[in-house]
Amino acid sequence: MRHVDINLIQTKTKPKEWLFVSVFLVILLLCLFAWVWSIYHQKQQQVENLEKLIASQVSVPVAIAEDPMAIEFDRYKSAVEWASSQPYSKLALLLELSKKLPVRGYFTSFVYSEDEIDLEVQFDTHAEAAFYLTSIQQSPYIKEARILSVTKDTLAQENAVNEETFVQPRTIAMYSIVLNHATLRDLDSEQEGSP
Repeated sequence: MRHVDINLIQTKTKPKEWLFVSVFLVILLLCLFAWVWSIYHQKQQQVENLEKLIASQVSVPVAIAEDPMAIEFDRYKSAVEWASSQPYSKLALLLELSKKLPVRGYFTSFVYSEDEIDLEVQFDTHAEAAFYLTSIQQSPYIKEARILSVTKDTLAQENAVNEETFVQPRTIAMYSIVLNHATLRDLDSEQEGSP
């Protein structure tokens, strides 16, 4: 006799492993595709931004090169901005220094820095150079002034052909002048108010 085993209770069937592996691989491929697409999209945006930047940098010089009036206007505008940012007028300072010169005194060199002026002046005599130093030291716009050197210009003597063309040698004095900024601002405002 044969024995047949009938089991009426259902047993759970084991899910197939290949189904889990295939679903996992599909999800992995989708994630990989999304990651690659986002990197591609970012790179594409960077390329577009660089192209726009390069195009704008190339078009600006071309536009400026085509219009010389724009270049001049920009130069003028920057000069006006620089002048308005200065604490006082250099012209007012030059006028004040030139007022104190003797009749035949001349500036031959004027070098300006923020706090100091190096000035080379030509005079007829040594006495005029000393007098000029004294007069600029008394100015309220100058903190300190001193003579760096005093020399005679011998070029006129060397070029003289005879006694008629002989010219008295000139005195050249180098001055170092330290400025008083507070009073220079007042000088500038006074000159703006005067007609």
